[in-house]
Amino acid sequence: EELPRINRVASIPDVTSSTAHAGAVYLLYNAGVLAGTGAGTFSPDAPITVRQWTVMICRAYGVQMKGNGWMEQSQSGVDAAYGNGWLSETAVVSPETQLCRSAVLESAFDAAQIPVYDNVLYGGKALSREENVLRVGQELGLCSASSTVGESVTRGEAAVYLY
Repeated sequence: EELPRINRVASIPDVTSSTAHAGAVYLLYNAGVLAGTGAGTFSPDAPITVRQWTVMICRAYGVQMKGNGWMEQSQSGVDAAYGNGWLSETAVVSPETQLCRSAVLESAFDAAQIPVYDNVLYGGKALSREENVLRVGQELGLCSASSTVGESVTRGEAAVYLY
């Protein structure tokens, strides 16, 4: 599906109309779901961390985060995402780490209540939970057929998942 063209309320120097995922980034940025990484930039090609993802997904789903400043609010987001079943325990204990593709997709699917069924039900071979999550992401067009379970997800890609 083609991302919408929207009127820009704000300008982000490192996200131009030719930037991959620009439509999703601007839509979510203007809606207050995404924020920059400093100096007015968004860093769409930077890998996303657990903290960044949880803040984005909590904002997208209207979950209030408490605290003063980034660290307190992002920790509140991590706690809320875990409490809602959107984040694994492994991610909670390592909030500064980069998230892999299967972890971000699984979190997004859990938040959106999109079920992930085993490939065996479709006449295929048995897959791990991570492989099934990736398979569904590929079938939904969220990632390419060459994507792998453990590869890092960029902030721009994460915006598309939320979109």
